[in-house]
Amino acid sequence: MSLGKQIKKYRQQLDWTLEKLEEESGVPKGTISALEVRDSDRSKYAPEIARAFGISVDQLMDENIDASEAVNSHEKSKGDDEHTIRQFNTGGGMGNGLILQEQSGIIENFRVSSAWLHANIKGHSSTKNLCIVTGYGESMKPLFNPGDPVIVDLQIKEYVGEFPYFFRIENEGFIKRLQRVPGEGYRVLSDNPKYETWTIKQGMDFEIFGKVIKVWKSEDF
Repeated sequence: MSLGKQIKKYRQQLDWTLEKLEEESGVPKGTISALEVRDSDRSKYAPEIARAFGISVDQLMDENIDASEAVNSHEKSKGDDEHTIRQFNTGGGMGNGLILQEQSGIIENFRVSSAWLHANIKGHSSTKNLCIVTGYGESMKPLFNPGDPVIVDLQIKEYVGEFPYFFRIENEGFIKRLQRVPGEGYRVLSDNPKYETWTIKQGMDFEIFGKVIKVWKSEDF
């Protein structure tokens, strides 16, 4: 059986809409629909979709596995009061091959309770709009260290004040503070004083993915 049919089978078993699978997997609903309609045999999004179902890619592709048993097992292990904050997908969707310099590893996702979310992530637009970017480079120390989790609200795609943002210039990604300079563009500020300020000028290939709303600074003991 093809991947497209298997995705649809598991989605229907869970009684999920395309929007729900998009929320759980981070894969755009249009992409999911295309996989199902075209009855695709393979996709680079298979790992994200399988993870959303709580199964492996091999299980997703195996038509001999009883979908209802696999789904029920996943639902029993997953609490009703649980949310998943997924990593920003640099390879597809919005990322489209984004390069994050000096990133030595990634945090794939956070699974958190509603109480934790309410206490620790303030002022976000919606849980489904949150993503994790693993901190990279030295430029934002001491705000966060390389490898630390950075939570970004993907709903905020415009400049809303002098805050840290996750953005790109051409195909290179950055986490920096932005400061608007009328008539010039945006001044890019690093928290580490060893890094010089530079300017994003009008006409540059620039896009804000989201506003940073939470960072954690790690310490070794």
